[in-house]
Amino acid sequence: MLRTNLLFSRYVLTKGAQASVVGLAVGVGAVYLAGRRWPAFRQMPLPFKAFLISASTGGTALTVADRASLAFERQRYGYGANTEKVVLPADSDWKHRV
Repeated sequence: MLRTNLLFSRYVLTKGAQASVVGLAVGVGAVYLAGRRWPAFRQMPLPFKAFLISASTGGTALTVADRASLAFERQRYGYGANTEKVVLPADSDWKHRV
C-alpha cells in the first residue's frame, strides 16, 4: 500500500512539475509578446503581469496533475471507458448484495 502511494505521488508530482514548466513558458511568452505588441499592456503594473504568469503556471500544473491522478487510478484499478464498472459492496443496493 505504501509503495502504491509513493508511486502515485511521484507520478502526479512529476506530471504537475512538467506541466508547470510548460505553463511558465507560455505565460512568460504571452506577457513578453503582449508587452511588445500593445502599449496599454506595457503600462500595466508589474504585479498584474506577474499574476498572469503565475496563473498560467499554476492553472496548467493543477489541471495536468489532476488528469494524471485520474489516469493513474484508471490504469491501476482497471476502470475506464472500455472496461466494466466494478461494484463495491458499499455501492450496491440492498437487494443485490455482492
